Amino acid sequence: MKNMNLPYKKLAVAIATLLTTPVIHAQEADVANPGATEDSGLEIIQVTSQRRVENLQEVPVSVTAISPTELERKNVSDVYQMTLNAPSFQIGEDNSMSIRGAGTLAFSSSLDSSVAVAFDEVNLGRRFLMGAVFNDISQIEVLSGPQGLLFGKNASAGLVNITSTKPQLGYTEGKIDVEYQLRDTTPQDGRSIITRGMYNIPLTDNSALRINAHYATEDPVARAIKVVGNPKLDEETTDWGVKLKYLNEISEDVSVYVIADTNRESGVAGNFDRTFRSLGEGSGKVDYVAADGVVPGTENLDYGADADNFRDVEMGGLMAKVTWAVNDNYELSNITAWRYYELEQSSDDNMASNELNINASVSEYDQFSNETRLSMDFENMRGQVGLYYFHSTQSVDRFLAGNGLLPAFLLPNFPFCVGAELVEGGMCSVSNDHFIGNDTVMDMETDSAAIFGQFDFLLTDDLTLTTGLRYTYDEIYIDLANFQRYSFFTTIGTPALREETNSSDNVSGKVSLQYQLDDDKMVYASYSRGYKGPGYTNTPSPEQTDIFIQPEVVDNYEIGAKTVWLDNHLIVNASVFDQQFDDYQVQAFDAAISQSVIQNAASLSSTGVELSITAMPFESLTVNAGATLMDSQFDSFPGAACYPQQPDCDENGTFDAAGLTPPTAAKFTSTASATYDFELPLDGYGFVTLNYYHRDPVNYLISNAPQTRIGNVDQFGLNIGVRLDSGWDITLFCKNCTDEKVPVATAIDAGDSAVYGTTSVVQSWGFNSVRNIGLRVSYGF
Repeated sequence: MKNMNLPYKKLAVAIATLLTTPVIHAQEADVANPGATEDSGLEIIQVTSQRRVENLQEVPVSVTAISPTELERKNVSDVYQMTLNAPSFQIGEDNSMSIRGAGTLAFSSSLDSSVAVAFDEVNLGRRFLMGAVFNDISQIEVLSGPQGLLFGKNASAGLVNITSTKPQLGYTEGKIDVEYQLRDTTPQDGRSIITRGMYNIPLTDNSALRINAHYATEDPVARAIKVVGNPKLDEETTDWGVKLKYLNEISEDVSVYVIADTNRESGVAGNFDRTFRSLGEGSGKVDYVAADGVVPGTENLDYGADADNFRDVEMGGLMAKVTWAVNDNYELSNITAWRYYELEQSSDDNMASNELNINASVSEYDQFSNETRLSMDFENMRGQVGLYYFHSTQSVDRFLAGNGLLPAFLLPNFPFCVGAELVEGGMCSVSNDHFIGNDTVMDMETDSAAIFGQFDFLLTDDLTLTTGLRYTYDEIYIDLANFQRYSFFTTIGTPALREETNSSDNVSGKVSLQYQLDDDKMVYASYSRGYKGPGYTNTPSPEQTDIFIQPEVVDNYEIGAKTVWLDNHLIVNASVFDQQFDDYQVQAFDAAISQSVIQNAASLSSTGVELSITAMPFESLTVNAGATLMDSQFDSFPGAACYPQQPDCDENGTFDAAGLTPPTAAKFTSTASATYDFELPLDGYGFVTLNYYHRDPVNYLISNAPQTRIGNVDQFGLNIGVRLDSGWDITLFCKNCTDEKVPVATAIDAGDSAVYGTTSVVQSWGFNSVRNIGLRVSYGF
């Protein structure tokens, strides 16, 4: 491995902290009343990181597992809050995820994510399919490194594996959960109410139905303090959904599991909470922003509006899994799934003046997948082989338009001729629809087929060899049109019509050796090659410009240890990794056409250490912590877009970003928490959970513009609750208790950059960007 120039002093301090600071990653021995049980030590979590149920301590993969108890005790309501539990995992705007410093660095609907998501064993082709509110989740696993061998499609950087609770046979149960949160440092004291429900119904001795439902309302973090006109301003988000799960164990050997769900979400809170962080010297927006009463700053939660700001999305699907235990050695399963979403949205330019008032899109997406898998288990060998097929269709209609801050009375006149009357002999020979803008229509289809297999060979009682291969064939089609419906005085982009089909294939795989030192300690070493399928740049370009994006590949080397000590009262797991991405799919600047496009422009390396420690010093106290220490950088990236007035920028507006840290790739990230359970005079127990999250500085731009840098993040959380035998759970909590205002993303304002050559910065806020004080009450029956 290459030499890592990292702050190892920090790691030493972190390890000392981990050994003395409490956290939870283990499940309680008795969830109903762990404080009243005998001290039997930590219970090891079961995971499905290799598509079978295994002891976490016996899996040669770096996995962070988050149990349902942990989700509830830390009030983790959505994917954005998972960073508080998994140090290697980061998430930005629009569910853009990264693991170990690698993720998708292009906001495009025509690319897959480098970090994949599997929900109930179904790979989700687009991030919108994940939904918002967690409900009835049995476990979440964050898997580091390439995971596409066994989990469907792509996953070159890692995988988020989410599993919901299956129907339970033989008994009736239900649960109602209501959570109220106050964000007392936001404009108008924003509030959140999340209601969840679950009901499990046995239908016959062998079948059961489980119903999940939720309804949530979320006030925005940022507010429009000046509104001009009567725009559609849906600042509050509402989210509701229903999921039906049916399980039928037809016989001892055959079972059928079916899931149907639908979800609706409307409003911009948590998605378009954007404000001005700073205005650069010479900005053309100073007077307009001041007229709105907005003061740009690192804690600015105000903006102006004079155009539509809304977001409506519908998603859902069906899944059916049939499992047949052929005999003691073989099991055959088939998963057929269909997922879809429909999205309509529009966002304003954060001012009550018309620069680019319309940023609207309508998109539809459907995916169908089928996976057939044969699992086998023999005395000295176990494994699985399978066939996988995936098909998706997507359509996107996007429209950008505005006045460029020009006074409206000037626009109909020459030379702008926007909405002009064409008079014979007059100056305006055309009548433009808008001063500046772009319209794009894209249709895209993807077909992917694969054959795969992975086998564990028990060479001795203590030594296991794992080998796996996957062959994937991808074919993609695009029909892309730009500037076919509207006319603009100034265009964003290049008029073009493009239609083409491309294909690629790949062989990826894995080999690892795992040695069991004794019953409680295991070491492993592995090599894996990951693959992310091809795509297209969604910026229409002239015929001479190649819009096909080649596949992304990664080579990952890892050594690790998983150990249990002190009679199952201390668990220490660690891994050292080195990964190299080639043909990395990123947003770059094409000087030939003077616009940003997606390209295979970069190579990226990431080297580091992951560490987790779980301990039970005494019966009622569980302690745990995790940390990731990492050096991630671009090895080569010619064509990276410069920020305004960048010192080392070439004449064509680009530079080589080699040596720079990728967005969201912090050098050091750690989590720590502690839970203390105590007895009550009632039938039940109480608990106190403290948690802490630290992240070193990050930059959300490839160019590492100093104006967009976010410094150290240190957030604290507290939960105090009771869990009664009668079924009641009551928890008081705060998240980000000290109100450290941290945006989920920053970006350079495109208008000021293009027109005035200055760096103005906008920031996006999430629900955990500010303090949350809340009460959660649930009743199980």
